[in-house]
Amino acid sequence: MVNLHHTQNRMSHCSVRLSTLVCREGLAGSEDAVIRQTGRFDVISLRLVTRAVYRNHYDKINHSDHEMPAKKWDKKNNVASGKRVNQEVKPASRVAVVTGGAMGIGAEVVERLARIGHHVVIADRDEAASAAMVARLQSQQLSVMAIPIDVSDSVQIATAFGVISNTLGRCDILVNCAGVAKVFPFVDFPLEEFERTMNINVTGTLLCSQHAARQMMHHQWGRIINIASVAGMRAVGTGRTAYGTSKGAVIALTRQMAVELAEYGITANAVAPGPVDTPMTQLLHTAQFRTEYSKAIPMNRYGTVSEIGAAVQFLASDDAAYITGIAMPVDGGFLSSGARGL
Repeated sequence: MVNLHHTQNRMSHCSVRLSTLVCREGLAGSEDAVIRQTGRFDVISLRLVTRAVYRNHYDKINHSDHEMPAKKWDKKNNVASGKRVNQEVKPASRVAVVTGGAMGIGAEVVERLARIGHHVVIADRDEAASAAMVARLQSQQLSVMAIPIDVSDSVQIATAFGVISNTLGRCDILVNCAGVAKVFPFVDFPLEEFERTMNINVTGTLLCSQHAARQMMHHQWGRIINIASVAGMRAVGTGRTAYGTSKGAVIALTRQMAVELAEYGITANAVAPGPVDTPMTQLLHTAQFRTEYSKAIPMNRYGTVSEIGAAVQFLASDDAAYITGIAMPVDGGFLSSGARGL
């Protein structure tokens, strides 16, 4: 487990630095400069410091992401600088970052990774839901903290990963769960909604993965798991122009990441859920759609967040060391049988 006392001290030090920074910019006391403490870890409200302050101090806050050049992989001996891969870090000491980790699939992943001993960072813009998750899991002696982040904002992403590096010293596992979906007929699909969906689902995944990979490269070990969808592998009904396109892009991005990061001991895989009971599907799927969709699934039901979380947990483990570049359907057989009736 991560040394909680040491981590808390680093978090407090970081909070003091950010607090000083805010005061120097003349923002102290405003709702845009709040740093609050909950329990054993600070919850630093990154979105509460203005974009201008982020940009002015980007290099300083995010410097640790870049300060150490990654060592090249010795493919012949499977070592880096004379040490075997990630030998200095036991599985129970690894740091996992889960975007969109406050609810749905992301929340299930957070709890699963925390229960097997990882220190888990909930990276979500829903501060209330994140704080509730942190309080519940910390009450069970699990190592969890939260950092508010909007993955549509490149500056917030950069700053968040800078804070993670400065406070926890590493990022070993990244699970990109944050995503959005809106449904419109193809010919009427609003451009602004298409761009917003692509920015969050694709660009957000790209940027988070880049920052995480830089930290993983220092240790020659890492796991990146992207939550895609069966909608990225075939059309699922109508109206999903942006969502399906974005998830197809995430799958392609995952393959490219896998190819380029393999030499550093980093795997990149996607999990492609079929229909799962989550807050998103409860909003998007009408009763008629749920009935017809279930008929197209050999198992005749929606999946659960636990079933998706189990796949993610496996891909994040040492047991999945030789698996990279795949898109794993977790869909009850949907892709095998097609989508009759939709």
